[in-house]
Amino acid sequence: MERYNLYKDSGVEWIGEIPSHWEFKKFKHFISKIIDNRGRTPELVESGIPYIEVKHINGDGYHPNFDTDNFITQNTYDTFLREYLKEGDVLFSTVGSILGKTSIFPPNRKGCIIQNVVGFRFNNLYVPIYMMFQLKTFVDRNHDLLVNNSNFQGSIKVSTFKENLFISPPLSEQQQIVTFLDTKTKLIDSLIEKTQRKIELLKEKRTSLINEVVTKGLNPNVEMKDSGVEWIGEIPSHWLFTKFNRFVFFQEGPGLRTFQFTDEGTKVICVTNITEKGIDFTYKKFISIDEYFEKYQHFTVEKGDYLLSSSGNSWGKVSEYLDDEKVMLNTSTIRLNTLDSSIYNKSLIPHILKSEVVRKQLEILMTGSCQPNFGPSHLNQLVIPIPPLSEQQQIVEYLDEQSQKIDKTISIEEKRIELLKEYRQSLISEVVTGKRKVV
Repeated sequence: MERYNLYKDSGVEWIGEIPSHWEFKKFKHFISKIIDNRGRTPELVESGIPYIEVKHINGDGYHPNFDTDNFITQNTYDTFLREYLKEGDVLFSTVGSILGKTSIFPPNRKGCIIQNVVGFRFNNLYVPIYMMFQLKTFVDRNHDLLVNNSNFQGSIKVSTFKENLFISPPLSEQQQIVTFLDTKTKLIDSLIEKTQRKIELLKEKRTSLINEVVTKGLNPNVEMKDSGVEWIGEIPSHWLFTKFNRFVFFQEGPGLRTFQFTDEGTKVICVTNITEKGIDFTYKKFISIDEYFEKYQHFTVEKGDYLLSSSGNSWGKVSEYLDDEKVMLNTSTIRLNTLDSSIYNKSLIPHILKSEVVRKQLEILMTGSCQPNFGPSHLNQLVIPIPPLSEQQQIVEYLDEQSQKIDKTISIEEKRIELLKEYRQSLISEVVTGKRKVV
């Protein structure tokens, strides 16, 4: 891609140099109207006027996701709101960690916004999609400043936002930039989507492999018997099919209250710390050391324990705790270990927990339609196939090896997605700010 012939300094750090024939001005001069319907969340109904929240704004897509059950009545709209959205309005999310997600309101739709979303309607000298790309670039370049500023926590202070300087290319060049980025970003998005699908298939393959091996073993010629469970089918005739709690110990953490958490002390493991790639303490919680010793020592996690998330949409994630630091459980986290290592191979625990053998039983047993959750009482009811100890070791070695290969491939594909997103962001930034010429 070529550069423009002449450049000038914009005087704005995040913009840098711009083509000499481009202008820049305060954001308030670009817009004809701001739709900012801040207020209380209205009562929802089964049909009516759709209203858009932050979760409906795609961020990397052009249009908001209208697969929504958020509707309000005409009376509610007339009482609390001020204006419908129009085609070309740029929707901008104003909430903390997801500040700056953008979408373009599509044609032939009716809708409104309530909280944590602002709509910008631009005057006819500016192409809305170009301004959407410029808004994304502005947030990407200034994200840390924005999210750490109290004006941008919860909802944006529009009066402050309007004073920022933005770029003003000629209208014809805005359209050329939009046409170019539309083509390029769709190609990148298609690659990202295909890569994400590949990752999903790899995870399905891993789950299928685990389920096959923990129910059928490694010998395809072994004599089989009916397990008595339709969705498990046959298992090797010399295996047991018995209660999980005969071989595995499990304990759930206490229900700690918000006021008990401190800035330092004994670390508390929460559901968010349990990931597919191990225990992640990016997000930390503590209780005081004194309170830990007085009340909660018996919830201590031992090195080598497996930790299981038992609540929310990410239920069923399992990781091994490998540190020496004293940490304790929180509610919705369960630690597991073997009762007798001579009978059940501890390293088989994560594989059986990830299998459909366990997951299907938990789906039947657990409670909470909005927030799925389970506990030790549900684990006590699980029944699983138990191979002889010698076969358990073979199964562990085989599944560890195969899972590592699949996980390595998944990691490569995830990195590919990160690089594609970085390239997408960089391309938008370079073109929108005039560092690269598209014609």
